[in-house]
Amino acid sequence: MPMIGMVSGGIENIEETLNRVQNLLGEGRQLQLLIVILPERGDSYGIIKEACDIRLGFMSQCCKPENIVNYNTELLENLAMKINAKVGGRNYALSEFAIQRVSYVAKRPTIIFGADVSHPSPGDHRSPSIAAVSCNAFCFYI
Repeated sequence: MPMIGMVSGGIENIEETLNRVQNLLGEGRQLQLLIVILPERGDSYGIIKEACDIRLGFMSQCCKPENIVNYNTELLENLAMKINAKVGGRNYALSEFAIQRVSYVAKRPTIIFGADVSHPSPGDHRSPSIAAVSCNAFCFYI
């Protein structure tokens, strides 16, 4: 999978910069994932996500500049899991041992639901809390 070099652009021309990134790949090739280091100020996150996800049709992962400079293992693991999920990977799965111990999952079709709520950073009174529900169907017949 080819990679392209770093491209920079200002907040005033985000979509133009994103189109330039796509054009670097050449005719007939689609960008699969773009990693964006956000500007320190501004509301560019929503603009970037909307342009990438809706208008241009590729996934993006945004990072704050302070997290790039002051990274730690936990942050890198979280970033890797986000990227893995976006490109179709699976971050968690029941082990064979767990499947065998939980017979109701192993012996008949089962659906398991999970829910989570993500709250904005402390002091951020403009961003909403976001709730999500996810499910997975298990059809292992042991």
